Amino acid sequence: MRSAAEGARHAGRWLAMEAASLVVAHAIARLGGVARSIRGWRVEGRLAWRAIGRRPWQTAATAAILGAGLAGVVTVASLATYLLQTPVAAQGDERVWRVTSVGQSSLDPRLQFSFAELEVLTRHAAKGDRIVAANLQPAVLRVGNTRLQGLGEVVTSGFFAVTGQDVLVGRHLMEADFNAAAPPAAVISEELWRSQFGRSVSVIGTTLDVNRVAFTIVGVVEGRAALGFGGVAVDVWIAQPHADAMLNPGWRTDPADRWWAPLVESAAGQGAVGTALARAHADLLPLSPDEWRTRRLRIEPALMLAGTQRRAAVALMALLGSLAMLMLIVSGASASGLVLAAASAERHHLSIHLALGAGHGSLIRRRVMEGAVIGLAAGALAVAAYAWARTALATVALQPALVLRLKLPLDPALVSMVIAFGGTVGMLVALGPAWWSVSGGRLDTVGSAPTRVYSTLPLARRALVGIQVALSVTLVVGASVAAQSLGRLSAMDAGFDRAGLVAMDFDVEPVTSGPREAAALARQAVERIRRLPGIVSAAMANRAPVDPSTPAVEVRRPDQAAAAVAATHSAVTDGYFALTGIPMLAGRDFRLEEVGNESGVVIINQTLAHRLWPDGDALGRALVIDRPQRTARVVGIARDARARSLAEPGRAQLYTPVSPGFSLALLARTNGDPRDALRAMQAALDEVGPGVVGFFPRTMDEHLSAELLPSRAATRMAALLGLLAIGLSVAGLYGLSTWFVDVRRREIGVRLALGAAPRDVRRMVVRQAVAATAPGAIGGVLAGAALTMAARSVLPEVAPVEPLALAAGLVSVVAVVAAASYVPCRRAAGVTPVDSLRA
Repeated sequence: MRSAAEGARHAGRWLAMEAASLVVAHAIARLGGVARSIRGWRVEGRLAWRAIGRRPWQTAATAAILGAGLAGVVTVASLATYLLQTPVAAQGDERVWRVTSVGQSSLDPRLQFSFAELEVLTRHAAKGDRIVAANLQPAVLRVGNTRLQGLGEVVTSGFFAVTGQDVLVGRHLMEADFNAAAPPAAVISEELWRSQFGRSVSVIGTTLDVNRVAFTIVGVVEGRAALGFGGVAVDVWIAQPHADAMLNPGWRTDPADRWWAPLVESAAGQGAVGTALARAHADLLPLSPDEWRTRRLRIEPALMLAGTQRRAAVALMALLGSLAMLMLIVSGASASGLVLAAASAERHHLSIHLALGAGHGSLIRRRVMEGAVIGLAAGALAVAAYAWARTALATVALQPALVLRLKLPLDPALVSMVIAFGGTVGMLVALGPAWWSVSGGRLDTVGSAPTRVYSTLPLARRALVGIQVALSVTLVVGASVAAQSLGRLSAMDAGFDRAGLVAMDFDVEPVTSGPREAAALARQAVERIRRLPGIVSAAMANRAPVDPSTPAVEVRRPDQAAAAVAATHSAVTDGYFALTGIPMLAGRDFRLEEVGNESGVVIINQTLAHRLWPDGDALGRALVIDRPQRTARVVGIARDARARSLAEPGRAQLYTPVSPGFSLALLARTNGDPRDALRAMQAALDEVGPGVVGFFPRTMDEHLSAELLPSRAATRMAALLGLLAIGLSVAGLYGLSTWFVDVRRREIGVRLALGAAPRDVRRMVVRQAVAATAPGAIGGVLAGAALTMAARSVLPEVAPVEPLALAAGLVSVVAVVAAASYVPCRRAAGVTPVDSLRA
């Protein structure tokens, strides 16, 4: 028994030793394989680098082509991320939400509240929650003897604690600054600090006049977009107790003075905030029963853009993103064509390496390494192009004195991500040509005849080039249609005469006068401007023509209890219709004695007249205006004119008389240089009184530039991508034609030796290029026409497909074929029979 047990122990030890020796041997073999693999990768890397060095210009061209596509994607992606995902709070705190209200349609949110409504929200905030708000207003800033127009925000206590803007010098507004008895304090932006104070740290404690009220500068902050108008840069922040320096008289009690944009910070979650808002809604009803009967409160993420601004940005980014992805696809296909041409040209080198023992996997890895190097270079070029685009997009002028400041990111993480993505795309681009070069007997053995002769281009390569050309032609047709649409939209009949029309936002600094004095100064300002040389007429309105913020009211006939018609509402002074050139189809204009009085007269446009009285005359009829409810008599019917957008269809519009006053748009028509007229108007306002100010002076073309900004951006992007797509198609077709000439070099030599003329060879190469591009050209023209017709069914302002657009697409195809075939044709015609057969 003992000997058996001892034998079992010996056997166990032997088995353990054998197993350990096998594990060690296997580990040593694996390590040796890894070492050999590392040496193999190192050798293949050197060979790949040598291959790149043999064709530096072709490599640079391939990297540039791929980099163009990457640059478009990264620029659009960064812009979309900034516009759609930038939080109001600097730290991106998920506990902060916007407070908004919505009516019967959730697509029409209201972002602003009156101060009385804000007090109700604050009173009902849950324990531990904090509600802050900002009120964005234009302001006249004076630094020493320099006067400039800027934007300021009146903020409530705790605003900077919630938004978390970084302090560069000094401090934020503290709780003591919100005491009405405290000296007025202000925080300025980094841009104002740089432009007016030279970034001097001695700015703290100096005086800044805001609408002729002296404020002591206590800090400089990095400066983020305005809370009430996403993307617009703010110059100065002041505390709410000193808001009289910037806000209308009666801002504390007027429930219709809605300019406060609130934020709520809560650690309890959305449920607790929703319960608090439900309680607040009950107390909002007595303030404005007609308003809050159909509206409800809600919260949404506190992002920079919200409401209609966000919807417009989403549509624009979707369009630009689609174009950028098309660009990346076309650039990748073109780069793949050039890599294929390089692989074909170097098949003899690869054949020698194959004869010396290199495997097919090694050759594929080498080609993929070359693609990775090209992709990394393309990523670096894309970063450089993005850095330039980031600088170009840093300031976007909506109007001469109203700009968007976009701070697109550029950090090491973004740079490394783009370069790594470029390397990945480069490897994918090279993978197809690498697989082609080693599959199907395409590598010749040394001294052998070619194993395959190509009389036609491979179907996959022809399909790829056809798709490139189709996308290019589609983009060219789309760019042509977009340019025509922009021109059509710019020249569209807006219902009023744009020529010589100028506008500015009229303001009277509220600290300089009371309500009666402000009204008298406003009337005096209009009369003085009417007497200026070169000014034909002048008037005021609650909004300049074609303004997206034009308010709306509901109107109905007295005999209708319901079925109210939503109409845009323009409050205008006497002379408005003569000024704008909107013709009266029936009736008359407002009389001077009716302006500013409760005269109960209105003017409606032809659309509203038809909708209320489709079978009869509207003149002299009564209509009921809701919120507040009142009855008025129609004294005139005006021609339809655009109110909110140039592209909008006919919209019902109501005009009511108003006397010249505070916070209206001052309009004038000049028969001279509009810029000279604006300067003369500013000087005239200075003579009226020390507090009479015209903000954001602009011509009507400049006023409409904000309206046309998305269309102009899309048009420029489409045109740029169309031109780049043509260039990329040239590169792709060039690579394919070069590949075709290389693989048929011996055949071409034989043809020439048998008496074929060089022109016959050139004709053969061009014929192959035409055969590859013709299906794509036809498909691109049809796709461009189909997309345009589909867009016209949704957007009436899109121009129809005209022969000019189709001709541009076809001309681009001819240019592509001619440019891409030139060098390959010369190379094919220059093949000598002796050299070809000797090779």
